[in-house]
Amino acid sequence: MLLAACGTEPPPAPEPQAPATTEPRPTAAELAVVPEGTDPIQLELIWHGIGPLYKGFFTEQGPLTELSRRLAPHVVPPAQLHISWDQEQMLGGIRLEVPPGGFRAEPTVSDGVLAVAGLTPITVALAAYRDAISGRFDIRIQSFVVGLDRTKGPAQCRIGIAGTPPPDGADLDPCLTLNGQEHCGAEASGGLRFTGDALKVLGRCFD
Repeated sequence: MLLAACGTEPPPAPEPQAPATTEPRPTAAELAVVPEGTDPIQLELIWHGIGPLYKGFFTEQGPLTELSRRLAPHVVPPAQLHISWDQEQMLGGIRLEVPPGGFRAEPTVSDGVLAVAGLTPITVALAAYRDAISGRFDIRIQSFVVGLDRTKGPAQCRIGIAGTPPPDGADLDPCLTLNGQEHCGAEASGGLRFTGDALKVLGRCFD
């Protein structure tokens, strides 16, 4: 070999690396578990472009009570549920408005990672509510966008969900929206990692 003739030993082969391990994420069914005896919290429904017939659908007592019971361990009452229909975009929405202090356990941000464990049970509950209303009344309601809204001073932050339509809420959209502008992170162990300008935005959305 040419290397041997020149008196140069070939570099040692790299040591095999152990495959990266990630903790399995809870399923929607696991995130939906609520302790027995949990009482529903007060929900205030706020309508945007919803007619009387569909208001009746969304105020169906069974699904609404189950939603408020599932939110109880995670959200401080009263909680505001915004249900909307945009006729121009032909787009519906089911979004929970969570003000500062509205989470029972504020999502933590450490080293640029937003821990989302306290958020996904909420989005799973909202998606299950959407599916219950859709299954009882109108299958088209499955297309309604589900998410969380938070307002801190001038900052209006929106968090959505991802997954195969209709998403079950177990996975958050890695992109959050601040005042209409999208900022994206990446999946990381324990949550979503944000860097650069997106990390600055994250600080405006969460304490």
